[in-house]
Amino acid sequence: MSAAERLAAVAERIAAAAGRSGRLPQAVRLIAVSKTKTLQDIQSLLVLGVKDFGENQIQEALGKLSQCRETALDWHFIGHLQSNKCKFIPGNFSWVHSIDSEKLVRRIAQAAAEADARVNLLLQVNVSADPAKHGVPSRDLFPMVEHILEQPPGRTQLRGLMT
Repeated sequence: MSAAERLAAVAERIAAAAGRSGRLPQAVRLIAVSKTKTLQDIQSLLVLGVKDFGENQIQEALGKLSQCRETALDWHFIGHLQSNKCKFIPGNFSWVHSIDSEKLVRRIAQAAAEADARVNLLLQVNVSADPAKHGVPSRDLFPMVEHILEQPPGRTQLRGLMT
């Protein structure tokens, strides 16, 4: 099956799910997970109109990002983020889907200020309380939201939850 055929099948599933929930399919944002994929794979989706790509390994992602600088893409960091890697987020990733600690928020906000960049944040919540999964426990959700909102404005923006 070609990339165009796979993308069309995903678009059909999105439209069906959006219809069931009373939403317009255009309101759903498709993020192509490009981890372990080649630059050629990414380019084949670019031609088809995909502009959002998700990566979960900083080192692997940075190589791809450097080769795609001239293309208007939104890169999403979707994996567990170690605090020592936060400096690589601003200027490379528009979104982080795995915020699970105050330390990460502070480090990303500081790196974003230094890079004069903005980063959209999704707070990862471990709703199942599964110790094998990352995320803020449900009981800590509101204090964590408050912490994110207390950051200096303009560099990080809480955009929602990831569960």
